[in-house]
Amino acid sequence: MTRNVYQRSLRDFQDYADDVTRSRHQTFDDAIRRFASTLVDNTPLGDVIAQLPQVDFDQWYSKQLTTVGGMVGSGTITWPVDGRERLAMQVEMVRRMASDRLDVLDFAQNFMCVGSRFDDNIAEFVQQIFRPFVRDFLRIVHDTPSFSDGLHQRTPPQESEVSMSDELTLFISHSVRDTEIAKSIVTLFEKAFKISARRIRCTSVDGYRLPAGADTNEVLRTEVFGAKLFVALLTPNSLSSPYVLFELGARWGARRPLYPLLAGGATPAQLPAPLNGLNALSMNSADQVRQLLEDASEALSQRLEPAPSFSAEVEEVVAVSTANPHKVSPDILAPLPAVSSSAAEKQPLPKNATSFAGDKIDIHDVHTLRSNSLLSHKNVREIE
Repeated sequence: MTRNVYQRSLRDFQDYADDVTRSRHQTFDDAIRRFASTLVDNTPLGDVIAQLPQVDFDQWYSKQLTTVGGMVGSGTITWPVDGRERLAMQVEMVRRMASDRLDVLDFAQNFMCVGSRFDDNIAEFVQQIFRPFVRDFLRIVHDTPSFSDGLHQRTPPQESEVSMSDELTLFISHSVRDTEIAKSIVTLFEKAFKISARRIRCTSVDGYRLPAGADTNEVLRTEVFGAKLFVALLTPNSLSSPYVLFELGARWGARRPLYPLLAGGATPAQLPAPLNGLNALSMNSADQVRQLLEDASEALSQRLEPAPSFSAEVEEVVAVSTANPHKVSPDILAPLPAVSSSAAEKQPLPKNATSFAGDKIDIHDVHTLRSNSLLSHKNVREIE
């Protein structure tokens, strides 16, 4: 199997896990089935599971049921002490839920019932069982030599398999006016993860710009959708930039993981819909900068370097983020534009778009926005 196959298996695992964590009781069954499809035999992740110990789920689960008393949620779960046995048991639990042999609501009612609302019990299962399982499984995957070798193999893939989105690890969406903050985040990720510069896209920072002669629209469309990590640097500047908002709309519409970061004086109350439904981390806080790295480590299934080695970079992000905060104008807090990922639609031009000469662009001069709602970065720019 090629490196792309291993990368795709991890991407599917993470995306489908995200779908499970966001699901409600009406959609949980479909989400868990899609997630379990990444764990089948004769796949990269299935090969990792094949190396886990054999367990007797029926015997184990019967023992857990004996702890259930007269009150709902009174049962106690005792997982195997050995970490690999625990994972093997949880993999089997997921597979049984996906094949309708174990009902998640019955499971929650027995062991972790928090009320009468189905959605609340699903959320409790996700928080107490599913999220820790995903975290621990990714660690085992990273520590499995056969998978790690496949993920980092240097055998060139077939030309038809080459994709820029497979190569790109980090995309930083930002305003050109926030270059210093963006640069500090680039440096932070490089130091914390040892990421190669060619796997980071930050279009206003030297060394991370688009290649000379690249088709700007096509490359950005690919990278906005395909980057493993998409960081949205949200400042008063970027919240007034039509390009940043269209990039965010495209990523959000694709249902791909999106990490909103507040900086330069922006607050959660200033975020437009649907961004205000996502938890945004403040780059004014060193603890939240470190949380960003921990979340990214889980998403990438890649370990952080020792914390002291990037502590100075964490402090630099905070220092740059808190310097010279700006105010957000109330007239830019409208919801993000709707995005269609199927066919290109004619969209209204942002009111502050101009040509490079500074002339106002007439709406009739723009025939169509691409399906990812990205304006041409060659022909229009935001007003300074």
